[in-house]
Amino acid sequence: MLVSAAEKAFTDALVSGDEMRMLQLLRSTGPVATELGASTLAAVVRMLVTLLNNRSYMDVGLQWFEQLLQVRPHPTSPSSHTPPPHRANMDPV
Repeated sequence: MLVSAAEKAFTDALVSGDEMRMLQLLRSTGPVATELGASTLAAVVRMLVTLLNNRSYMDVGLQWFEQLLQVRPHPTSPSSHTPPPHRANMDPV
């Protein structure tokens, strides 16, 4: 299995634990969620959540989350192909 350059760079940055290195990588690559494996992407998202606590880095985090919403829509989003359950057969709440 071939590992993309982005996957290798992000894995290395995550292993280093250096937030500034990760921030520099996030800014230099822009959102590349589609080039990362699931476990690397999950770790990057956790790092982004941490970085969002600092408003100075919000621009980076928002770009990534915007791409994630476009690439991996939530199952209940309007772009999902699963129709909502029919309410007529449900008991009233």
